[in-house]
Amino acid sequence: MRTSSILALALAGGAVLGLAGCASSSSSDPAAVDPEGTWQAADPDAAWLTIDAAGKLEGDDGCNHFTGTATVVDDEVRFTLDLSTLKACLGVTTSFQGMSSAVIEGETMTTRDYKGNEIVQLHR
Repeated sequence: MRTSSILALALAGGAVLGLAGCASSSSSDPAAVDPEGTWQAADPDAAWLTIDAAGKLEGDDGCNHFTGTATVVDDEVRFTLDLSTLKACLGVTTSFQGMSSAVIEGETMTTRDYKGNEIVQLHR
């Protein structure tokens, strides 16, 4: 009887430890990354982008307009650009050329290219 009690206790303890291992030890919560809204670059740059609740992406860098989708993956926003105009505008920074992802800290979104290099910071 004592052996079966010890075995039952060991199994229960193992189950508790196993379930504790399922809990995330990461401090980043993907649900906390909320890209929805309109994001604007600081003056004098006219760049902006809007992401709706369904992940539809639309924006403009002051010269070229684009559309696409935004998806939250882990602690970043990943972009798939669908359509873009390709005008050559003098004196305008092409803020979204090569954009593939972004990180959000508070009300600041930092867009990055496919290599992870910062492109532009936007504010909601």
